[in-house]
Amino acid sequence: AVAVASAAPLTSPHTLGGLNDGVYGNSSSYIPSAGPPSWIKIDLGTWRVFDTLSLGRDRTGFFDDRDPGQFRVYVSNTEAVYATGNNTNDATEYTLVYDSGFTVFNGQVSRPQTANALFVPVFARYVKVEFYTAGGSFLTYPAIDEVQVRSSVGLSGADTFVVTSTTLLPGMMLDGSSASDTLRIDGGG
Repeated sequence: AVAVASAAPLTSPHTLGGLNDGVYGNSSSYIPSAGPPSWIKIDLGTWRVFDTLSLGRDRTGFFDDRDPGQFRVYVSNTEAVYATGNNTNDATEYTLVYDSGFTVFNGQVSRPQTANALFVPVFARYVKVEFYTAGGSFLTYPAIDEVQVRSSVGLSGADTFVVTSTTLLPGMMLDGSSASDTLRIDGGG
């Protein structure tokens, strides 16, 4: 998975690669040089079914600052200008699937805690996380330890997923003439 963001990293070693490198801890986190608001996007490389996005501050438990704040999760299957980190077409390309502002989450995680965004299963390739308020600390730029997407429905590459008009994102079309099509999918996360 490849990540882009609205802001360059604040300092080394807090690079974009830390968003999804599989390593927990402050030295493998991303801190934007601006925001909020700020956003990150991750190209999962292929379409995936998922219903959970998890992120944390420092899941090794050492640091307890730079909380994520309130955030929204968007998904898409198209991204016209992904490589440049541009968000010009996001209003038409991305669909909102989660907004922490409508939950009990106050924008703060305590040391090794993980913030889990749960939503109805989606079939998407691109994920955008928008941080729109500070997490309560005097350090307003969030530090994101690791972003993970996964499916709690237990799909595997050999499973089928029935796609209906209600599970499609904008720009997706069913290729059959029936009300739903059955697809063979990669349900990994």
